[in-house]
Amino acid sequence: METIVKDVTYTLYFGDEPVEVTSPLRFDKETGEEVPDKELYEAMTIKAHELYRERHNLVSPQDIVNFRKQTGLSLKQLATITSIDELWLQILEIGDLPSKEENVVLKAIISRPDLIESYLDETKSMQGVKKVANY
Repeated sequence: METIVKDVTYTLYFGDEPVEVTSPLRFDKETGEEVPDKELYEAMTIKAHELYRERHNLVSPQDIVNFRKQTGLSLKQLATITSIDELWLQILEIGDLPSKEENVVLKAIISRPDLIESYLDETKSMQGVKKVANY
């Protein structure tokens, strides 16, 4: 079967909210019927997530990854600081959407990396105290 790829506009829904996205999809050249293509569907979904994120000013996966790299935080440390489940943070880094509450917390923390550096410094000094106390 010979196929072609052409741009199509679809409406995807996030809850009740429609997000219109134009993305390439694969079609049978002879019949014009859509041919399933996992990679193109994934690209369309990612694009829709990006549009939704922009519309609602949501933290992006790359924002979280960059913040962790900048501060040297592990997922576990960020989970502890934000009270967001570690596995869920990992899923957010892959591309899922945060809740409004999670977004507020993540945006606030990402905007003030100096606070995290202070927290890490205090945590390290407290660990030294614990080691001395346990000696």
